[in-house]
Amino acid sequence: MPNHSSGLIHALRIDGRAPFSAIADVLDVSAQTVSRRYRRLCADAALRVVGLAEPQRSDRTQWLLRLTTGTRAAQDLAEALARRADTSWVKLASGGTEIVAIVHTATADGPAGHALLLHDIPRTAGITAVSAHCVLHTYLGGPTAWSGHQQAFDAAQQRRLRTAVAEAASVTAAPEVRASLSHADHDLLDALQRDGA
Repeated sequence: MPNHSSGLIHALRIDGRAPFSAIADVLDVSAQTVSRRYRRLCADAALRVVGLAEPQRSDRTQWLLRLTTGTRAAQDLAEALARRADTSWVKLASGGTEIVAIVHTATADGPAGHALLLHDIPRTAGITAVSAHCVLHTYLGGPTAWSGHQQAFDAAQQRRLRTAVAEAASVTAAPEVRASLSHADHDLLDALQRDGA
């Protein structure tokens, strides 16, 4: 049986729309317990639920960035990257002299689509080297993967949670097709990137 924190985080990784009642049912606790734990994780551990379009199904391209910098600038630069709406993951590496990040840009050509890669990063003081790699395929990860050190839910619990979320939302799985996003879709995604809860 997972502890409340790891179970709650795993549930939100499986589906960020999961209602507390469904998570509580799988964890075999009350919805109030899940709600309290969620508020505590948001306050103490900076937990955030955000909505990001899947790059494979939208007009976004995913990039793996490696930025080499001095140890004094690395922390501030990593925090600045983490605050950006187009950044989904940031980690300090190499003893604090390298920043590794996942960044999403518009697939369409043009300066607006690659502002971070072409303009913002090269002009940032303290960066001594930049390496950008376009992600063509993700071999580990995606909406159902749990990237923590342990698997909080077993396969049966994950199925129970997915079924409960689908029933609560009254939706069926979307087809795996590439979609063209409208201006309204981009506005909605911008809002969900700030707060998807």
